[in-house]
Amino acid sequence: MTNRMVQARRLIELARKSKMYGARTEARRLALQAVNIAPQMEEAWMFLATISSPRASLAYLQQALKITPANRHIRRAIHWAIKRQRTAFLSPAGMG
Repeated sequence: MTNRMVQARRLIELARKSKMYGARTEARRLALQAVNIAPQMEEAWMFLATISSPRASLAYLQQALKITPANRHIRRAIHWAIKRQRTAFLSPAGMG
């Protein structure tokens, strides 16, 4: 494992803790740092998807799928993101 991957994993671990404590902005900042350091780390893209808007979630998951196309967890997450995007679009707040 490269130094960049180790660094990125640490950032994702900190991002998860930040999310757990309700610091979503900090979690997002850390996750973005992780994908900048190690763009080939699908775990970072998947985490970023969990704390992003429905549209951004789908884009982040598609990036993860480019890295590991056969990953069934990513494919399931894409279905989740699509469902989430549809729900957001159909909700009264999403209209207009």
